[in-house]
Amino acid sequence: MVEIPKRTSTQQLMRRAMRGRSEVKAIRAEYAELRKIANKRIKRAQAKGELMDVEQFPTTNSIMRGADSTVNLIKAHHDVVVFLNSKRSTAKGRDEIRAKTRETLQRSGYLGITEENDKLFGEFMNEWRTKYEQDTTAGKKLFGDSDTAAEFFDRITERINRGEIDRNAVKIRRIFDRWLKSQQG
Repeated sequence: MVEIPKRTSTQQLMRRAMRGRSEVKAIRAEYAELRKIANKRIKRAQAKGELMDVEQFPTTNSIMRGADSTVNLIKAHHDVVVFLNSKRSTAKGRDEIRAKTRETLQRSGYLGITEENDKLFGEFMNEWRTKYEQDTTAGKKLFGDSDTAAEFFDRITERINRGEIDRNAVKIRRIFDRWLKSQQG
């Protein structure tokens, strides 16, 4: 098994590749091993509903097609090393990130964000951002900042806690869409 390098630079990899075919083969083999590790982590996370925005890393065969194959290999190798070294790539790291984010939000006055709903809050804020990017054209007034989003989220979680609605993301999205329409006019 290949050891995950702590750092990699595209320049170092390019210099290695310039030494000859055997080095390109070695980089390719390293990438293949690192890719397996990264894709396993991604699959496990996605099975838990996490890292849904992350695509799996491509195979070496798909990278090595075309005139820029060595350059593409080097970029892919760099990207997989960066991913594997990020906290986001492990469950423990993602838990640490969520805990730190939760603490920061609570210090900022968002007391409704708890360990039980921080993941849902993250999804909600992502939906809020996506909706804004899709539904607002240049010149349209911002329909709400993050404080407004957090207040709306608090109202939704209160309704969930009272049993009025379930945690179903589709139902929450419908409520969110209706609320946005009412805010936009």
